[in-house]
Amino acid sequence: MRKASIAASFLATFALAQTTPVVTPVVQLQNLAHTTESLDKTVPFYRDVLGLPMNGTRDPLTQQPQKLDEDMSKFTATKGMSFRGATFRIPNAAFGFELTEFTSGSRKAVHPNIQDIGTATLALQVRDIERVLARVKASGAAIVTIGGVPVNPTGNPTSKLREIIVRDPDGFFVELQQPEPLPASAASSNTNATGDILGASVQFSIGDSVKTVAFLRDAIGFNARPTGALGTNAVVANLIGLPGAQWHHAWEHSGHHSRLRTNRVFRCPTCENRRGRGRSRIARIHDGGARYQRRS
Repeated sequence: MRKASIAASFLATFALAQTTPVVTPVVQLQNLAHTTESLDKTVPFYRDVLGLPMNGTRDPLTQQPQKLDEDMSKFTATKGMSFRGATFRIPNAAFGFELTEFTSGSRKAVHPNIQDIGTATLALQVRDIERVLARVKASGAAIVTIGGVPVNPTGNPTSKLREIIVRDPDGFFVELQQPEPLPASAASSNTNATGDILGASVQFSIGDSVKTVAFLRDAIGFNARPTGALGTNAVVANLIGLPGAQWHHAWEHSGHHSRLRTNRVFRCPTCENRRGRGRSRIARIHDGGARYQRRS
């Protein structure tokens, strides 16, 4: 297997960029939504530790939970529950990030393994991985990558590419990536080049690539296809905290606001892991730690 970044050796690359429109049922990707156990605990992690910019000027933690109306209760299957949320901008990404909190009802915590079916990982490109990682460690967040330091999965000792995976306060996965070279949007001459976050993508672990590809292609209209046989890469296996793991992946291409590319700037891949096989986890939308992608 060719040694390359995690985009090639662990998961497929999915670029979120404008291209020639293709007629599909999906118009665009919206937010990656993450249900928290406690908004008070999770908002500071993404806002202050990772440095994601928030939408709006109002502090979401000052808002009181609001009862959901009948339509929203039916839509989210959360009858009688209350809701509050926070949304973030992701620089140079075609989707946003949303934290939600449901209260006044029965909930359960979701704490998956990275290979468990349905697990989502938010992959954030950062300007300086050591600077962001120092804040992550100071916050007490769990480090998934074996050794607790960023790794270079390219096999090229001169490459400055570095990656590490951590858990957020709800136990879900965040991958920090310092690309090389930095994208043009990060250049110091760019007047919009502020903050640590440069871009993002989403990864999903799946149980059956054939069934998932068929669903994405036939039900949603994506140009999806499985690629490659089972393979492994020792550095990437340590990156994801699964030494000895094997995986193969599937590509998905939504057409309107995305195109498949071989770089690492934006991606939304799905990955099938095989190491004792991941467990299937069915979470309700209001369970702490549940994640879902909104598409329209």
